[in-house]
Amino acid sequence: MQKTLMTPEEIVNALNSAMANSGALDGDCKECQVRRIGRVTEQEAGQLGRNWNVEMVNGECLGECMAVLTEVAKEVGRKLDASW
Repeated sequence: MQKTLMTPEEIVNALNSAMANSGALDGDCKECQVRRIGRVTEQEAGQLGRNWNVEMVNGECLGECMAVLTEVAKEVGRKLDASW
């Protein structure tokens, strides 16, 4: 399956939309947003299945929030790569 190339900002928006619509988050965690994604090495890209990774979020994403963010990034990463 060929991935769609998007700007890093568009990927951040896709991640934030998926996080906001996730039924797995509630309370303050619903407000969690990705602020920035960054490039990864070729080796990391092979392991992650995408050419980007989350660099910065606005909250203390730990526990359940981090687990949901990880799953959302996997799902979005199956479809989208960043056009650096």
